[in-house]
Amino acid sequence: MMVGSYFSANWYRVAELRPRLRRHVVVHRHVVRGDVWHVLQDDQTGGFFRITPAAYRFLAGLDGRHTVAEVWESVARRVGDDHLSQDDVIVFLGQLHRSDMLIGQDLPDLGELFDRSRSNAKRTVMSRVKNPLALRLPLFDPDRFLNRITPAFAWLLTPLGMALWLLLVGYGVVLAALNWPGLTHNIYDRVISLDTLLFFIVLYPLMKAVHELAHGVAVKAWGGQVHEMGIMFLVFMPVPYVDASAASGFRRRRRRAVVAGIGIMVELVLAALAMIVWAMAEPGLVRATAFNVMLIGGASTLLFNGNPLLRFDGYYVLCDALDIPNLGTRSNKYLFYLIQRYGFGKRDGDNPATARGERKWFVLYGVLSFCYRVFIMIMISLFVATKFFFIGVILACLSVTLTVLWPLWKGWRYVFHSRQLGQRQGRAKLVILTLLGLAGLGLFAVPVLDATVSHGVVWTPTQGRLVASNSGFVDQVHATNGEYVDAGEPVITLRDPQLDARVATLEAEEREYRAQFNSLNLRDPGQARILAEQLERTSQSLAFWKGRQARNQVMAPQSGAVAMAGGESLTGKLVSEGTLLGYVFSDAPRLLEVLVPQDRINDIRYDTQEVSLRFPGALHQQLPGRILGVTPRAVDVLPSGVLSTEGGGPVFLDPEAEQPRPLNNHYVVRIGVEEPRGVWRAEERALVRFRHSPTPLGIQALRAIREVFLSQFDV
Repeated sequence: MMVGSYFSANWYRVAELRPRLRRHVVVHRHVVRGDVWHVLQDDQTGGFFRITPAAYRFLAGLDGRHTVAEVWESVARRVGDDHLSQDDVIVFLGQLHRSDMLIGQDLPDLGELFDRSRSNAKRTVMSRVKNPLALRLPLFDPDRFLNRITPAFAWLLTPLGMALWLLLVGYGVVLAALNWPGLTHNIYDRVISLDTLLFFIVLYPLMKAVHELAHGVAVKAWGGQVHEMGIMFLVFMPVPYVDASAASGFRRRRRRAVVAGIGIMVELVLAALAMIVWAMAEPGLVRATAFNVMLIGGASTLLFNGNPLLRFDGYYVLCDALDIPNLGTRSNKYLFYLIQRYGFGKRDGDNPATARGERKWFVLYGVLSFCYRVFIMIMISLFVATKFFFIGVILACLSVTLTVLWPLWKGWRYVFHSRQLGQRQGRAKLVILTLLGLAGLGLFAVPVLDATVSHGVVWTPTQGRLVASNSGFVDQVHATNGEYVDAGEPVITLRDPQLDARVATLEAEEREYRAQFNSLNLRDPGQARILAEQLERTSQSLAFWKGRQARNQVMAPQSGAVAMAGGESLTGKLVSEGTLLGYVFSDAPRLLEVLVPQDRINDIRYDTQEVSLRFPGALHQQLPGRILGVTPRAVDVLPSGVLSTEGGGPVFLDPEAEQPRPLNNHYVVRIGVEEPRGVWRAEERALVRFRHSPTPLGIQALRAIREVFLSQFDV
């Protein structure tokens, strides 16, 4: 497709040149979605340049003897309209010249070559420092080392190696499924512990070294060259890397995909082997090491390195799987093309979508990858800033600037200062200003719903609990659920056969001692005194055990409605001393203790217009509530275990605390709620919603950013 004019006023500048490709430039023929493309590979710089068949036909005629005009006219006579325009030729030659792939009969000015070389060096350095959280430092050429080890591992790239990989990884997955409860038990505390961090610091670079060497071996096994290996500081963690870009020249798409994904495959193998060791080893250092290898090679690999939305291995695998080279860059260009065409009305733009089916992938990937990169950038920036303080804040701000602010600034300059839009620049300005105005109104002028949702638990007073004072069997339940009882009325009767037998024995002994005492009192006073002492001790012991026996009656501690922990099914059950058997609810409104994060407590204190709640067992029913009070300071002990992650709630516990204490600062808000008659809940979790004054989304976002900043930096 011709983009520029068929004839160009600048044609005279290149028409008499006699250029040719440099000898170190290699041409590869690729078939992409049924279309033939050619890839130019510069062995000296490692650069790649993809061209269309029309451009290749023109390039093939550049032999250093014929002029540009002669080649262009010869191609035009052979193929007719399907060839490059003069403007296209000028742009194409300029791109090849900037890439140092052309040489001609007239050598360029040496000063120009020096300037271009220095400019290329600067661009290389800038590309490495553009992302301050992923700095690259090349160290040495690993080509000779890879030549030695490749023959020993090349057989793994055969179908037999793939079968063994599937078998081993599959076995590891099965073992993980069988041992899932043990693997995930207390997983959060294990992951954030200091021991795990130390394991991570030691194991991560070692596993990544094996990962990167696998890339190099795969490239060498299929005839590629690997001339750069070094260290990449990924969020200040030193990680080895290998430049495996030579795989881009492979004609077979499957080989390119294997080179991109071989590191992920190796880490999954290491994770599978670690799973086998973990299942066989006893608790200790070996098992802890295996667990961390699984964590790095399994979870982190699939979430980050294997994630195609990030420019890591998974991205290149996706490009080859979809047969869409340079998916990320072309997706961004296609979105820009859509903005120009349908937003600014510029219909002569260069459409990056050249094959059927690419458009939908460009839109989907462009939007998703941008959102995910911004999310990851924010998370990493917060992590760096909280760990490295001043330097971390600077790097985080730089990362935000390069990722978000700089592209926005470039877009602004393109619309308001570039001449590429021509007559469409006025429309582009109007569109941008209109969108900015609408966005500003929508974000900062239109109030929308603002609410805080937290988890709470039904609070039950201690005096309303029915607790077993003895161990024994539940002999009888005197009240049903919802039945009203008076204070002191028996609700549950327990029976302890051993206690009953002991009381019966003591009663018999008491009767015997009393009879003997009566018969000897007048005849033998001395013996009568001994019997009197034994009778006294037996009577005291009998009184004690009868008191214990009387406690088998569980009385209502207050007047109210009964709610059994197990209803009538309690009958016949063996319970131990201190077991909670049920509750007696008074007529007072139910109380909920709601745990609220520190960053939302002020909104609840000063701007709550309505409180409503739902119980998980009755989500269809919304109950009104009212705030009764707020704790003046953050709580030290969790009100109930059902609010923690172990109990099914959202609150993480502090692993170093002896008592169940929230990991982050939380406040307790007491809520009063009128439940329907006959419904009694105790220590049940509830979702509580505090509705605030309607606030524009922009103000809510700024407030959330401020709260995150304050909480992350402990300001």
